[in-house]
Amino acid sequence: MPIQFSLKEKPIPFDVASERLVLLGAHEPNFRNRWIEFLDSQPMWENRHHPAVFEYYVMLSNPCHRDLSFIVMSGATPVAVAPLLIENVEGRVQASCVNGGFLPHPMFHSKLGQKALRTLEAFVFQECVSRLQSVEATRWYVESDILNSGTDVVEDQMASRFKALDISIHCHVIDLTDDLWSQMRHSAKSTINKGLRTYEFVVYDKSNFTFEVGERHRILHHKCSGRITRPIPSFHKMYSWVGEDIGLMFEQRYKGDVVQMIFVALGKGSAASSSAADDPDFSCPVPLTHSMNYFIYTEAQKRGIKYYRVGETSFRDHLFLMRSTKERTISDFKRGFGSQTLPWKRWIWFSSPAEELLYLKSQLAKYEQHLALQSEVGA
Repeated sequence: MPIQFSLKEKPIPFDVASERLVLLGAHEPNFRNRWIEFLDSQPMWENRHHPAVFEYYVMLSNPCHRDLSFIVMSGATPVAVAPLLIENVEGRVQASCVNGGFLPHPMFHSKLGQKALRTLEAFVFQECVSRLQSVEATRWYVESDILNSGTDVVEDQMASRFKALDISIHCHVIDLTDDLWSQMRHSAKSTINKGLRTYEFVVYDKSNFTFEVGERHRILHHKCSGRITRPIPSFHKMYSWVGEDIGLMFEQRYKGDVVQMIFVALGKGSAASSSAADDPDFSCPVPLTHSMNYFIYTEAQKRGIKYYRVGETSFRDHLFLMRSTKERTISDFKRGFGSQTLPWKRWIWFSSPAEELLYLKSQLAKYEQHLALQSEVGA
């Protein structure tokens, strides 16, 4: 069945006249509590919108950063959350995270009526632009996961309506409320079955996760990467998600030895793989990840997760997506899990047409180099 779901709920009256709205800044008391209160009121959300995950992004972001995030309150009710982190990337001040990555799109209360939603969107957009202008930021990188918006409004969101540049990609999503086996690529099914017979699998949640489990993942991650890819405290921060019920660790073993570990980020009704590592010295009798993924999906299904985002699965490179041969191979592999290609919305807001033109010229130069390199390697 095609994936089709709405996150809109029956509207209730909110007074969103701008003169009655109150802003709560990132450094004010109860900011984190109000953020979680907002999430509790929503029918579904993706892990990236949890404050613990945003704190992780802050930890990994450019040292020259400022957190200008805010929550909009209507009376005692939080009705919108706008994550807004400012970085200095290559001498340019911009809204992004982790040295130029995309920030989560502002979220709006699911019970806003259409008129109230439009009013609030305009208010939030103007407040974001005002904050960007206050620090002379010239760009705002923002993305919206379909698990956070629903399929009915994926093309009708604030960033699009206020004329940010759409540079969207594609992803696959598995519907865990439907038959799981039918959403697996036919050629992968025998490998999944062999893997399930060959390997042992363990899942860790807050009831059994320990510091030692996290250390096994971190050390395996370093071995797999051949280097330390990010600050060690960031691993500990990610593992803290388990204690907040927004993370699970999965372990795959062969004859008692750990050969792969995958950390899965949980939202409300949604999940996505966050950090994977396998032992490069292990000679696989059966490919690892087919069966590991299937075990993860079945476990998520048991825990009431409705949708699992597999990851980026775009069919081709373009001006805004330039991948290595390995990255394209991974995308093709991911298309074997989940039966549909769905939009993963991304936008960039620019402070002026001149700034947008500067970006496009830079991307064109990078794309020309990318195509030349791909031609050399025969990709």
